[in-house]
Amino acid sequence: MLWREQATAEAQIEWALAQLSAFLSGWKSRPRELTSRLDVMAGMARESIGSAQINARELADWLFAGRNEGARLRGNSKDYYSPHNSNLLWVLSNGLGNPISLSCIYMLVARRLNLKVEGCNFPMHFLARVEHEGQIWLVDCFNRGRFMLVEDVAKHHPASNPSMEEVINQSATVETIIARVLRNLDEAYERTSNMGRRQIVRRLMLKLMED
Repeated sequence: MLWREQATAEAQIEWALAQLSAFLSGWKSRPRELTSRLDVMAGMARESIGSAQINARELADWLFAGRNEGARLRGNSKDYYSPHNSNLLWVLSNGLGNPISLSCIYMLVARRLNLKVEGCNFPMHFLARVEHEGQIWLVDCFNRGRFMLVEDVAKHHPASNPSMEEVINQSATVETIIARVLRNLDEAYERTSNMGRRQIVRRLMLKLMED
């Protein structure tokens, strides 16, 4: 729970997911390796895009859209429930991830480029949330970094569901993001009948709720 001592939300997310990634890697990697890998990716984006001030859409295109050199990160649709998808080190090495891991990488690379990218706790499919050209957009990092106006997404959900509108219009908290990653791992280990790992993840979930 030492992630809570970090100064910013992005730093807290990075610290927590770095520890989790090192654990999922069997401690073959140190947590600080995630920071180094994200630093390198941000540097590559800055050099490749070449803009004086990179915007959120340019970064999403560079990461996910596959223009010119091909997508650097893609949704792992063939092995969607694999626990590897929650390991950011594995995602960066293999270029495949689930919606929340890809969104977190987008957020953490963006921070290094002085961009604000938040999370959106959209049910069943985590999204990123950005302000771009004076409007609020939801970004589907799993599906090639698709940009969707918040107003357009809201139209597809009934007015009788005010909680959905609240989810769309608020950024996900650090606790929400970590809990959702852990829930993904819980389901992944249930599907593979890995009860030892599942018990560890469930203890982490309980610790998160207690604190």
